[in-house]
Amino acid sequence: MNPRKTNQDHTLVVMAEDNRFDCREVSRSFEEASHPSQLVCFENGQQLMDGLATLENVACILLDMNMPVMDGFAVMEQLDNHPKLGDIPIFVMTSSSDHQEILEDKGCQPTAFIRKPVSFDDVRSLLSGR
Repeated sequence: MNPRKTNQDHTLVVMAEDNRFDCREVSRSFEEASHPSQLVCFENGQQLMDGLATLENVACILLDMNMPVMDGFAVMEQLDNHPKLGDIPIFVMTSSSDHQEILEDKGCQPTAFIRKPVSFDDVRSLLSGR
């Protein structure tokens, strides 16, 4: 399986993160950036999957792995098998190196891993391929 590729033409970023503090910090970082981008936050993987069914032109997904209802591992498996959503770049937000090994064991491969706390500059750098 090849890593997901990024699409620089879009500026809609969606995030699944159950920690409201982390979500607020990333939102604040996006608001302070002088770039026309929009961040949409979801509290768990199920809300993310429901939201993705209605959103268009998603540039990337910022995905926490440890969430209630549907965790990031289940989201990755669903997205990998989804005909329309499977090409959206996924940046796994983590503070643990264990997630990479677990995802590899499950055959899931995100575009990249990103260390928490996440900022707009982190996302912009990943989208631009730096």
